[in-house]
Amino acid sequence: MFDYPSSVYQDRDIYEIIEQASADELSVLVELLCSNSACTISSDCREVDAIVHQIQLLGGNSVSNFLRGSGVFYYEIVCKIATKLDIDLDDCAEIGAIEWQISEHFLRETLQQMPKKERSSFYKQLQEESKKKALSFDIAHTLTEDFGRWIFLRLVLTHILLRLGIAGAAKISTAFIVTLLAGPIGWSASVIWLAIDLVGPAYSTLIPLVILLATIRTRLSLGISQIQTGS
Repeated sequence: MFDYPSSVYQDRDIYEIIEQASADELSVLVELLCSNSACTISSDCREVDAIVHQIQLLGGNSVSNFLRGSGVFYYEIVCKIATKLDIDLDDCAEIGAIEWQISEHFLRETLQQMPKKERSSFYKQLQEESKKKALSFDIAHTLTEDFGRWIFLRLVLTHILLRLGIAGAAKISTAFIVTLLAGPIGWSASVIWLAIDLVGPAYSTLIPLVILLATIRTRLSLGISQIQTGS
């Protein structure tokens, strides 16, 4: 059995989240990691220790990783991405808040490309879907906004995963999201990839990774035990 560095088990920001990920979420997470040429785990890996270790390694510099014998904590990865995107972290000490700021950055870039009329239509569709699905999942009314945020996250994530050629993207998407991406917001979402390119190719795995972990964290906070393609 591989002896992982203690930082793997100390990284509570992601260890417990990955432990509670669904089979489909884990599958997509590993496929995403394996799309990076520096990845050292196999595509059938489902071991939490190995996955956390791989994320920490991808977030660090290879030379620095070698010298310290480990990668970097997830919090450092997220803060580094936020800094690259010029996101103000003064009011975001909590990991989930920073993940949302990163995700929202790309969604905002997309919405700015949409004509005002189509943007209003998108907001209306999202609001209606959030209320309808929140009721079907028996989500408390006070959490409907968080449910809408979950849909936002999955929308951005699905677009990025499809652009990366991640075959498992459909496993964590929905018919509603696919329909949205086929319309104006999908056309405007091409700006997301341009924004990632501006940050640098090294972040083409890390950014969708952060958004994926944010979707899992939000699902768990809503108390949804399982995600289904039609949900």
